[in-house]
Amino acid sequence: MKKIIKNYFPKLTEFVRKKRLINAASKAKIFSDGSVYYGLQQEDYEKIFFNVISSYASKYECFVNLGANTGFYVIRLAHRFKKILAVEALEENSSLLARNVSENNLSDKTIVMNCAASDRQEIIKFYGGSTGGSMVAGWNMQTEIKQIVQALPGDILYKSFIGDESDSLILIDCEAAEFQVLKGLNETIKNTNSTYIVEITCRAHMPNEIFNPQFLDIFNYMFEFNYAAKMICDDGSLVLLSNDLLQKMVEENRYDGIMVVFERDISNK
Repeated sequence: MKKIIKNYFPKLTEFVRKKRLINAASKAKIFSDGSVYYGLQQEDYEKIFFNVISSYASKYECFVNLGANTGFYVIRLAHRFKKILAVEALEENSSLLARNVSENNLSDKTIVMNCAASDRQEIIKFYGGSTGGSMVAGWNMQTEIKQIVQALPGDILYKSFIGDESDSLILIDCEAAEFQVLKGLNETIKNTNSTYIVEITCRAHMPNEIFNPQFLDIFNYMFEFNYAAKMICDDGSLVLLSNDLLQKMVEENRYDGIMVVFERDISNK
């Protein structure tokens, strides 16, 4: 039975997601702010996280969304920014993302890139599809290659479309590839005072159900650049993450995933 589930569940999941995405793409949602959205998310999607992300938007003129999916955060936050870079690897999502940008008349300030953000420039295999794809083989039990996509370091994308010295709000949702994405933003992290809001996979959908082996690497990497890490709790509050607390999270192995805000810790300069 387990073998049957392992072989067929991923295919069934992708089929259902594909069907849902096609249905969602056929009819627009009109949100209370007047924005037009084609995609799976409802207006109250991740409301707590959305409110926290929105609270940081007023600090910046630029918004970068790596793993933008169909553009929910792009269109909902667009009025806060002068320049937006939205990067999405899966072609079916990127197509809807571009449509949402066009329908909301955001083309003059939004760049949509159909590629993957990573730590190097290369052609990579992308697993899974529709609303759930990753460059990590076996993520969400997906072992079949969905697409072959271009991967680019975030620094190249950032320099090309935002600028070397501009600070930004950077939202990263890259399904277990967070460490590679952050490493690809090395120069941007070092040279700007941007804020990074990162959805970090712990154990949910990880290959062989193991806790993310790069979990601590992510934090150690950001700590080297003098960034403090705060976890967004379910009530919208922020909890400072120390090395001891992070180690405890790994040992307890009870988190599926967490949303973390990385901000430059000026007090330690």
